[in-house]
Amino acid sequence: MGLKCDELTDEVCRYVARAVDFLLKDGVVVGVHVHRPHRPSGVKDDAGTERVYGVFNGAIPPDVQFGMTIPGVQVALGPPQRVEKVHEERFGIRELHYYPGMILEYDQLPGAPLVLGGVRVVNK
Repeated sequence: MGLKCDELTDEVCRYVARAVDFLLKDGVVVGVHVHRPHRPSGVKDDAGTERVYGVFNGAIPPDVQFGMTIPGVQVALGPPQRVEKVHEERFGIRELHYYPGMILEYDQLPGAPLVLGGVRVVNK
């Protein structure tokens, strides 16, 4: 977090090109939210066009990657503790899969099965 945030509020420090949001409470990081490429960031450029998230350069052990389908992720991580069906419009999230320490977000893209689009790192 040595770089200036693309967007800084009391709740988030957002790095659009790196596809990561640091969630804040009282100026302290309390969570991390990473995104697949091309998700809308909510941050506008100088021309007023909404920027999309770039590429997250970290890893999701053991070998989980954005764009994977549910069966592919479950080969690596096993079944989730629970699944929640949702209908979130901004990213197109349709399912949340809960694992210890993280919530996986599955997006519905046009003409495709659900794909891993986001990961929220949370307290266990």
